[in-house]
Amino acid sequence: MAPTRRRSTSVTERLPTDAADGVAADEAVGAGDAAALNDAAVLAALAEWQRTSPRALFVWFGAVVKSSFRNAASSVGTLGALVAIGIQSLLMALLVLIGLAVLAGIVAALRYWFFRFRLEEDRIRVREGVLKRSDLNVQLERIQAVHLEQSPPERLLRLATVTFDTAGSAMAEGRLPGMPLRFAEPLRRRIESARGPDASDEPAEIEPVGAKVGSEYDDTLARLRPADLVRVGLTDPKALIVLSAAAGFTQLTEPMRDYLVGASRQVAAEVIDLGVLLGVLVVWAAAIALAALLAAASIAAAFLRYHGFALREDAGTLRIGRGLLTRKQTQVPIRKIQQLSLAQGPVMRWFGGFRLRLLPPSGGLPRQTEGPEEASEVMVPWATPAVARSLAAKALPPECAALSLLPRDDAFRRISAVYVRSRLIVVGIVPAGTACAALLPSLGLTALYALAWIPLVALGAWRRWRRYGFCSDEHGLSCRRGLVHYKVQALPLRKAQSVTIRRSLMQRRAGLATLEVWAAPDSLAVPFIDLAEARRLRDHILFKVESSREPWY
Repeated sequence: MAPTRRRSTSVTERLPTDAADGVAADEAVGAGDAAALNDAAVLAALAEWQRTSPRALFVWFGAVVKSSFRNAASSVGTLGALVAIGIQSLLMALLVLIGLAVLAGIVAALRYWFFRFRLEEDRIRVREGVLKRSDLNVQLERIQAVHLEQSPPERLLRLATVTFDTAGSAMAEGRLPGMPLRFAEPLRRRIESARGPDASDEPAEIEPVGAKVGSEYDDTLARLRPADLVRVGLTDPKALIVLSAAAGFTQLTEPMRDYLVGASRQVAAEVIDLGVLLGVLVVWAAAIALAALLAAASIAAAFLRYHGFALREDAGTLRIGRGLLTRKQTQVPIRKIQQLSLAQGPVMRWFGGFRLRLLPPSGGLPRQTEGPEEASEVMVPWATPAVARSLAAKALPPECAALSLLPRDDAFRRISAVYVRSRLIVVGIVPAGTACAALLPSLGLTALYALAWIPLVALGAWRRWRRYGFCSDEHGLSCRRGLVHYKVQALPLRKAQSVTIRRSLMQRRAGLATLEVWAAPDSLAVPFIDLAEARRLRDHILFKVESSREPWY
């Protein structure tokens, strides 16, 4: 007899009797029955190949639509094309919209049908893809962080998206969309229970997705108030909105471009007719209105992303909850934090705050998008000096408590002033002289204007040198740098991955060197320091790495 092939089912089908009986009640009552569901029964159901809930079809459909409109230029171009078609024939535009919706529904159904996952004893496996198939196999102990998030449709359908990250990935390694809450949270607890020796025997109760993080938690390390969200918006202006609109303008149809260009010229002519003084006032008022509009958009984006932001510690894990429409939760074990990064721009310095990032092994890699696929990190968009010191004491090992972190600390030592001369020659004199010599035959004396680049570079190099500094002690190293803003990086020496000394020609002539320390998330470079000091730090870092008995990971 030929062996029968075991079919894949949705996560609501393969449940023990006691768990299956609670499904209908959970549908009607809500989170109460989901919290009472036995984790062992859920995990037993997830031990076989499963599809997510059939209700996830709506989630897949939304993901297909969202990915189609992720590029601003394509979105504006598509909308412009639909408007142009609608001007010619409203029925034709409606048929096009229906056709696009049907196509998105077919793609979503195929992606749902070919998506399966399975939770084994020590690993999780995910198979997906219609034409291009992929099979993800991740050991649970290698997972750096677990995320739970709910978009508004997922809240309505009692679903959640579970994502998890491993070291060395710029995006989330695995993603399970459309999971019922009664399965998502036990799955998250199972993954967290395998994270290592700092896990407790009984995982702590996890706040339900979408619940508001309130003052009932005494272990909250950081929380953002509405006033803080306004500061976040003002210190993180969304100028990309204008750039995206300008890029999308090139994708508009010819009649729409001609109409907008004609309207702009008409407005400009009317402003000129008002006279010089009144015209200048109108232009300034328009600029102020545009700046206010951008500020309002940035503040609104801050409320959408960080509403209800709260960071708390629970059983050796940092947990973040945030989001207004799409509620996100992130968990990163403290022992996996490899590096700390503190940033402060001019506006932030005026308000007296910082942007703090605590980086696990995957957190320093470049992020291509903001969303569930982003690399894991603990990011506090607004932190006072007291909160920054408190979080640094939590994230960094206890032996690094005396390490300087705030940009204004007196313990930072400046690098050599030869840095200014090097930047002036390499970035200023050589490019400006080359450009002047190349343009002189064709432009004449006008080419000498290229030499104006040299004093600008000199001013920038001087400001960079003033802000560059480093601080080291027995157990840690921190570096401060910036041009118009400050950025401070700090890492424990025992978590360094490699140490390199580099020397340029000018550094060799001056007896200087650049010390570069590589950690799992990012590198830390201290340029133009004394060669003997660089060698001493290199040898000390290597000694701390080789002699430490503490795990770096």
